[in-house]
Amino acid sequence: MYCYYAHNIGFSVRKDHHCYWPNSRKIRLKDFVCLKVRFKKGIDLNTKLKYKKFNTRTGCPAMIRFSIDFDGVWNIQKCIEIRNHELARPEDQHLLKLCRNISDEKAFVLKSMTETGIRTIDAFT
Repeated sequence: MYCYYAHNIGFSVRKDHHCYWPNSRKIRLKDFVCLKVRFKKGIDLNTKLKYKKFNTRTGCPAMIRFSIDFDGVWNIQKCIEIRNHELARPEDQHLLKLCRNISDEKAFVLKSMTETGIRTIDAFT
């Protein structure tokens, strides 16, 4: 639900931290954070990079934390709605990372084209 809320507002989220109940594999806490949370680590100038990526992290504090009781009922424990970056415009929201997925039918067509020797980039032209 939070992922759809974030998409409608104009930002992307990712899963972050989670905890389990003791002696169990049932989740007790789960965090979803803004994709622009924290900052990237410093670049090591001694390593050779093939290409430079644009740094989009802004240290955004937006997040939501769910607590899940042992019976599986999810409750909101913490919610921070403050963001420190611009939101995606409505005409650009379909480009957010969360929603960039293709249907199974299109994936099957692309896979079959790749198997026959047609490159993915050529399939779109």
